[in-house]
Amino acid sequence: MGARPVIYLLWREAEQLLAPEERWRVVTSEMDRTPPVDWTHEREWRVAGDLPLEARHFAVLVASWRDADAIFEHFDSSPPCAGVIPLDALLGSGA
Repeated sequence: MGARPVIYLLWREAEQLLAPEERWRVVTSEMDRTPPVDWTHEREWRVAGDLPLEARHFAVLVASWRDADAIFEHFDSSPPCAGVIPLDALLGSGA
């Protein structure tokens, strides 16, 4: 699908090193700031433009069963996704 890993650079370096059509891959990294701007832990990948995703292949994560019920109510008991998963059920908070 054309995904590429992001490039972590100062923006001024990106402008000097990369062609304009590759700059969509840049995430700024500014270690000399306080606090530093450092997103390298994300190991992000991107695509240029839109990535077509079919909702029927994905589940929606919500905070609670109450939120799950609200999703089902909003979509007349048939949300356009594979499922709705309350995080409190996964994480055991029991809300």
